[in-house]
Amino acid sequence: MSVFLAVAGTAVVGRLDLSAYAVFGAFATLYGRGLQVGDRLRMQVEAGAVLVTSTLLGSLVAFSAERVWLEVPLTGCWAGVVLLASRRRAWNPPGALFPVFALAAIAAQSPARSSQWWQGLLTATAALTVAITVNLAFYAIACASFVRRRPAAGEPAPSDAPRPAPVSLHRRDAIQAAVLAAVTATAGFGANVAGIGHPYWAMITSVAALAASDTARKTLRSVHRGLGSVAGALLAVLLYQLLTTLHPSELAVIGVVALLQVGAELFVTRNYGAAVVFVTPLAVVMTWLPDGVDRSAIHDRIVTTGVGLAPVTLVLLAVTLRHTWSARSTDDAVGSAPSKAPIPGKRIHMSTPVLPAAVRTFVEATNRGDSDAFAAAFTEDAYLNDWGREFHGRDGVRAWDRTDNIGVQAHFEPRSVEPGPDADSYVVTLTVTGNGYNGTGPMTFHLRDGLIASLRISG
Repeated sequence: MSVFLAVAGTAVVGRLDLSAYAVFGAFATLYGRGLQVGDRLRMQVEAGAVLVTSTLLGSLVAFSAERVWLEVPLTGCWAGVVLLASRRRAWNPPGALFPVFALAAIAAQSPARSSQWWQGLLTATAALTVAITVNLAFYAIACASFVRRRPAAGEPAPSDAPRPAPVSLHRRDAIQAAVLAAVTATAGFGANVAGIGHPYWAMITSVAALAASDTARKTLRSVHRGLGSVAGALLAVLLYQLLTTLHPSELAVIGVVALLQVGAELFVTRNYGAAVVFVTPLAVVMTWLPDGVDRSAIHDRIVTTGVGLAPVTLVLLAVTLRHTWSARSTDDAVGSAPSKAPIPGKRIHMSTPVLPAAVRTFVEATNRGDSDAFAAAFTEDAYLNDWGREFHGRDGVRAWDRTDNIGVQAHFEPRSVEPGPDADSYVVTLTVTGNGYNGTGPMTFHLRDGLIASLRISG
């Protein structure tokens, strides 16, 4: 609804040339899912301000005759900066994808269109306002529906999770931001050297592929991006045939954009490859709105996907080889060391902390996406408290897992372990990444009979 209303507004006033600004302003609606309404509003304002700023930077770049080259280093740097801001402010979804998309796409347009940069700025800001208004309206509807019916056991009220506190940035975050900037710029330069149209699509592909939390998920996401782009290109060909045959109205084409956005949103946290099937024709159709239907855009989308994945593949290969070599060197140096249990009364700081068996299952099941193993790590009468949200029994644990853990591709990296306030309890500090909460904080586990009897998550 946010995208449809924003773009339809540009059509009503006869300014479809400003539709890209409207789309990127409306993208603020993607942020803050599952949060309390006030926290979600604040996150959307923050992310929306960055999106609007991205369109402004893109407009300024578009004035240059060398814009196709100038946008590449600027977009790379912007990707690194936004990644750090996203982690610092614990945005959901995390990462720099949408702001990078906004800057690079606007920068690629003609100087004649960018000359009305102030109109584009106003359009993006108006679309942001529409997006926030639509979100507030749907939140009110969801709350009213929740009150009218009896909620299932363990089901949280809509948007009742507090926003995570801002997290401190570390050297690792800076390194990842620098790598993202370098890979993004490399993809853009590669597309320009090859003379491919829409080089910003190559840069967006790199950013999207590196948005996952670890090397394995980045690799899987890259595969999804490639296969999903091929399938999405076939859907774009079908839309091309329909549009050139039926010659629908502008409003009907805008409706197609909104439907493709719905498809992308339904799958983006469930199966990234399926989401890309909708994202690919969505990106193509967006270029058709101001410029008219052009089949060459479909070809460019496929080729730039390959160009964007090339530097990502090299980075992932280098990281994998480094980890493999480090593991072999360690094994050769120290041999196979027996496992050690935590020492009572002593805080443990290790590169990989030694976890109690049930907590280790909790972490490993999450990282490999095994929901059954995750739930089996808890007792039948388990209690889970996530910043005041309470879940009871394994059914409650499964509900939390679907909405806040494996359901949003969470990934855990243990940082430290120390004894908890009671017997058989442990305070484990974890770094969490994924498409939900991102940050580092403590989780307090209480164990019984080798399983997790209670888990409290707080600051």
